[in-house]
Amino acid sequence: MAARKAGLFTPPQSGPRTVAVLPFRNLSGDKSHDYFAEGLSEQIRTVLSRNPKLQVMAPTSVAAAMEASAEVLAIAKKLDAAYLLDGSVRHRGDQVRITARLTEAAGGTVAWTDQLDRSVSDIFAAQDDIAGLVERALKAQTADGAAPHLDMGGTRSAKAFDAYLLGNGYAKLVDGEGGGRAALAQYDAAIVADPKYAEAYAGRARMIVYLATSFGKASELEGAYDEAIASVRRAAELAPQLPFVQAALGNVLIHARLDFKGASAPFARARELGSGDAKVMGYVANYYAYMGQHAEAASAAKRATELDPLNPGAFSMAAFAAYCARDYARGIDFARKALALDSRLELGHFMIGDCLLQLGRANEGRSSYLAEPSELARLTGLAVAEWKLGNRPAAQQAYDTLAAELGDLATYQFATILAQWGRLDDAMAKLALAQKMTDTGLAMLKVDPKLDPLRGRPDFSALLRSFGFA
Repeated sequence: MAARKAGLFTPPQSGPRTVAVLPFRNLSGDKSHDYFAEGLSEQIRTVLSRNPKLQVMAPTSVAAAMEASAEVLAIAKKLDAAYLLDGSVRHRGDQVRITARLTEAAGGTVAWTDQLDRSVSDIFAAQDDIAGLVERALKAQTADGAAPHLDMGGTRSAKAFDAYLLGNGYAKLVDGEGGGRAALAQYDAAIVADPKYAEAYAGRARMIVYLATSFGKASELEGAYDEAIASVRRAAELAPQLPFVQAALGNVLIHARLDFKGASAPFARARELGSGDAKVMGYVANYYAYMGQHAEAASAAKRATELDPLNPGAFSMAAFAAYCARDYARGIDFARKALALDSRLELGHFMIGDCLLQLGRANEGRSSYLAEPSELARLTGLAVAEWKLGNRPAAQQAYDTLAAELGDLATYQFATILAQWGRLDDAMAKLALAQKMTDTGLAMLKVDPKLDPLRGRPDFSALLRSFGFA
């Protein structure tokens, strides 16, 4: 495949190699093929992100930039990206025509553009060719001159690949239980077509956990969690070098079993392998924040914001890591950046309120909590802030409303409130119930400032040890 060069582009000798991959456009005239075009570009983005010589922007920020402008150079400026890769896909029966273009943002020069006509069964070679051309154009080949292959953890089965992309499409648009089960069915179909498709097993595990926690009955949870763990462990066996798979394994171990010690190795591997993937770095930051490894959490959160600068979730994660490290001023700064990107973001005002509370500014914290859209977070914050301000009836009202609206779903939050109220035995009873319920709020045990009144108690220390927290 020979690239047709255009303009006066000169491959960079040094300097930034920041690349934004835009979703490829579906030119087939059939919107049912949208998932394939977007999935193809996402697969190319994924393989480029594995190259340590490139900084590949995360899809969330790319989508945000595209909402602001349809012009390629305006998108690049919004992302502060040096290069953009865009393209289109046109289906004709079992044939696919792919057009790809790499543009240098500074001068609008087209580095290269090319058109490929392939059968659907040969789509993987086209992906490899496009990724390789980007790397060669930017002088970003790996040490041996070769590009990483798209099939590491993936598939060479066109049928499996199509089902996997369709599953991802449903997962992005998931709307209730029906959408989640539609995604799960496609991941299952991908695995039937290729029983060694690691990414499909990881997607399947993630969707099982989502369905179980959102819609499952209490009696069904243990079986669902067992199934999710088996699926994600199979993914890790098939593709131990895939950072997303390692992060998925760590997440499932935490959500399904509260196994923080067991999650250590997969997250360490995800951190090692996934520095080019903003989502993986966010998961890594979250885990290290829980574990009190604050330097590691801050580093991963910083990397996530670099790769995903228009994603409020990335800055929210950075705020959380700062809060866990008790760097409250920095936590407020990150949370405000997140809210500037999305004023409706859940937990942004709550995080600011928590930081203000720890700084002794309870009245300002109360105002932040009142602006929080999440009922769970808002009422939890108000129950503590009103108590600190001496408004005991208002604090009790917030607690009672939380109990009436959410019941046992707020068990961990009840423990934090009671600890702040000085009812330490009652707080410990709630934590014991949370452990019995596998309440994932317990991930905060080691670092949550709201539980400080309990630290030093033998029963609290024993609880920490039971989860593998030092």
